Amino acid sequence: MGNNLIVFVICLFGIIESRAQQVAKIDTSNFLYSVPTISSEIAKAENTSAGPEKNDLVVYEDNWCQVEFLLASQLEKVKTMLTDYKKFESENRTKYGWKNVYVRIFEKESILSGKADLNSVMSLLKQNKNGNLFLSSTEGNAKANNGFSIYIGGNISLYGTTTERGIHELCAEVGQKPDNKNLMKTFSLLNEKCHIILVDWIGQVVLIEGKSNEKYVWKP
Repeated sequence: MGNNLIVFVICLFGIIESRAQQVAKIDTSNFLYSVPTISSEIAKAENTSAGPEKNDLVVYEDNWCQVEFLLASQLEKVKTMLTDYKKFESENRTKYGWKNVYVRIFEKESILSGKADLNSVMSLLKQNKNGNLFLSSTEGNAKANNGFSIYIGGNISLYGTTTERGIHELCAEVGQKPDNKNLMKTFSLLNEKCHIILVDWIGQVVLIEGKSNEKYVWKP
């Protein structure tokens, strides 16, 4: 029995060693990314074990700020980055994903600093309740520090983070089969009152004003 056990262990070790060698030979250059671009910034997580509740929003970390509101004064910076990103995306696109990911390093200004806080935005949008914001990753869900979410209907939510100065980031999470009229209505209100633009980074498009006219849309 002892000899058989030793033989079994030796054989098992040989199998494990062989598999380890196979794993070590995997060519990571063949891995593909599921999204072509991500933000270099992401909300910090709170030290809490609390999970999302009914009115809370869960955003997958790769979706962070993929559709976001920015100050109109940053339009030229956005145009420069989108032009650069378009070339990068085309060069790295394959049939099933992207060979590399474009990391957006974008110095943001507080989106509504000195102009509006969360309560005034909710009042403008005629929303009377908001939820917390959670970030989802392979490790699970984590509550975003100073995060918020506002469901505007049509399977679309706004989300972002706040500081003592106001709203630092304001983004949109667009679900399946969304009612895009809700997003356009929201953008028109915020654009008129707060002078902001709406950027769809993956879609490579900027809405400059809340009017249905081609001259108010910019693409690289």
